[in-house]
Amino acid sequence: MTTTAPLKELNYHSKPHLLMQRNMRVKLLPALEDNYMYLLIDEATKQAAIVDPVEPKKVFDCEVVHLVVQISVVQ
Repeated sequence: MTTTAPLKELNYHSKPHLLMQRNMRVKLLPALEDNYMYLLIDEATKQAAIVDPVEPKKVFDCEVVHLVVQISVVQ
């Protein structure tokens, strides 16, 4: 039998996550205490959108942000 600890116990929130598809990256960036911002990157065009940018500095400090040429903001 396996048990699963709540997310806070596993400390998932403090770590960014990167999901990759064929031509798209989705970077989950922890924000505030219990929220995420989502950086969507089109690999072919190098354009990106940031969803719910409650902490903009974290977005621009993200290591993949330098790979894009244009970022749109979605609130």
